[in-house]
Amino acid sequence: MGYVVWHLETRFRLRQEFHERALERVKTLHWGMSSGLLGLPKHPEIQRLGAYDGRKVVQAATLVAALNEWGWLATCESDLDDAMLAEEPEGDIVDLEYVGPKMRVSDNTRLFQAIAEFPDDGSYVAMTGEDKLIWRWLFTKGRCVRQPGHLVFDDPPFGLT
Repeated sequence: MGYVVWHLETRFRLRQEFHERALERVKTLHWGMSSGLLGLPKHPEIQRLGAYDGRKVVQAATLVAALNEWGWLATCESDLDDAMLAEEPEGDIVDLEYVGPKMRVSDNTRLFQAIAEFPDDGSYVAMTGEDKLIWRWLFTKGRCVRQPGHLVFDDPPFGLT
């Protein structure tokens, strides 16, 4: 199951020096314990979150690759500088866009809370959902908060009122 979302706007920077630590946090989200059904012993397992294959996330060599497995297209500074995209993007992540088919918002909130200390203060990703809700994930003071929002239009142009 999932929720249809549309990306509205992003102002985001996650510096390259923090990529490794952020990648470890993302991978940690997928480690868990089996439920031990039918009297079987519990054992460590790699868990899925939403529609995301935890095995591919845990195997990701870069933060960009792990985010891509979550449905996020991460653009690095080097991608913007080079006419041709590098196979292994380098530099700060300067843009995130959701390109997955559907989203489990609560799982993505967990994802962003896991990496919250790494993006620049004031970074955000704004979204709208199939039910017309608008929100953004705002990174501030090492935390990520899901902030509800609304659409606002300026006053009508002169002469049209």
